[in-house]
Amino acid sequence: MTRFLSLFSFIVLLLVGRPVSFGQTIHDDDYLVRICDTATGDCGYANLKGDTIIPLRKYSMCFTDTFRIYAIVSMLEKGFVAINRQEKILYEVFPFDNGPDYPKEGLFRIRIGNKIGYADEITAKVVIDPQFDCAWPFENGTAKVITNCRIQSYGEHITWHSDTWFYIDRDGKKAERIFTEIIVAWIEPEDTHSSDVLPVYLDENDPLYLQIKDRVVADVRQRADTGSADNKSIARQFHALSKEKQDEFETLFAKSITDYTSKAHFNIGTYMLFFNELGRMDPVEIENELDIRVQSLNNDTYAAEFWQKERYKRSPKVMVVLYKREPDGSITFQDPFQAAIDFLSK
Repeated sequence: MTRFLSLFSFIVLLLVGRPVSFGQTIHDDDYLVRICDTATGDCGYANLKGDTIIPLRKYSMCFTDTFRIYAIVSMLEKGFVAINRQEKILYEVFPFDNGPDYPKEGLFRIRIGNKIGYADEITAKVVIDPQFDCAWPFENGTAKVITNCRIQSYGEHITWHSDTWFYIDRDGKKAERIFTEIIVAWIEPEDTHSSDVLPVYLDENDPLYLQIKDRVVADVRQRADTGSADNKSIARQFHALSKEKQDEFETLFAKSITDYTSKAHFNIGTYMLFFNELGRMDPVEIENELDIRVQSLNNDTYAAEFWQKERYKRSPKVMVVLYKREPDGSITFQDPFQAAIDFLSK
């Protein structure tokens, strides 16, 4: 049986202030770390001395944990934007699954006006100028793009349509692979999704839906219990590791959570921001504030999604967790931290 450990709070707090150079020479004091008020969820940035450099609530959301060259934040009037250390807005960041686009193969999508381009995840420099109406993330060295796609709305979803999709390479040049068929891309409101088909949600009377709904709130809240004995045990095991093993653990954790959110088709920054928030909410409060939907993915995998209710105009998803249907019909919670747990258990 999968153990429901509250690793998330511990790992985020543990790793947020540790410098990662990404191949660059970074001075120990040459970065800011994200600080948050756990009661309100408001965030800002401070230096390593503890001095607040960017005050809480200046930005509606702060997605970047360690602010070296740039940070991605949310502004009510502009959406997701990248800012430099002087807080100058560099460009808008393309929205993906209710959060800013996350890097694929070292690039993430940006937007200037209504056109989409790509920027480097390390330097934030624009690599491919915004020029596409519709554009997918890079995969295997190329990205699928178009300059004249048609956008159609279907309730809270929209689709991308074109009969002239083509591929570009990392220099922005047209690659040999060219699409001639019609491609349909499902997108959440203002956000893209990696699937080529509309999502399939279970009916609320479906026994599988009821089985998942009955346990998902408890699973999330139990995981976010920072005072649990299991969570404290994990902390002790981590601190007992050598520096080399701690670095190995951190790399494994980062890959684990990235793979998990990719499978869930959800933005990792949003996941990190809302996981603890949901954990602190009372079950009755969750019932009043959020709808729970269950989407069938593939290979007997299901995504339990928390959506804000209709009184919130855009009804964004705030959290997704995965379940697996076993051959005997039982449902198993898919633990995003299992690889890290197994590492500590060796």
